[in-house]
Amino acid sequence: MIQFLPGKLFHCKHELNMDTSMPFPFEWITCAEERISPHINVTPLTFDKGLGIYLKWENQQVTGSFKARGAFNKVLSLDTWEQQKGIVAASAGNHGQGVA
Repeated sequence: MIQFLPGKLFHCKHELNMDTSMPFPFEWITCAEERISPHINVTPLTFDKGLGIYLKWENQQVTGSFKARGAFNKVLSLDTWEQQKGIVAASAGNHGQGVA
């Protein structure tokens, strides 16, 4: 079970809505978008009528994948003392590029 913690942990101006029908507060998504938007490319979302699916073109990020989104969000949500200690990425692939 996820325990929701208030306030500064999320470095976000939004109040958390504790709607238990959601797996996590929607505000987490909003806060993450606010943190990472200055650092990532806006990528297109298209719809393939033949397949009936949406495609998000994250291969147009600098790293070639969506991994930069998660890496930026994590690094930017760290407390100052955590940032000062530095981070390590154990990846030689897209995640490592996103962290770099």
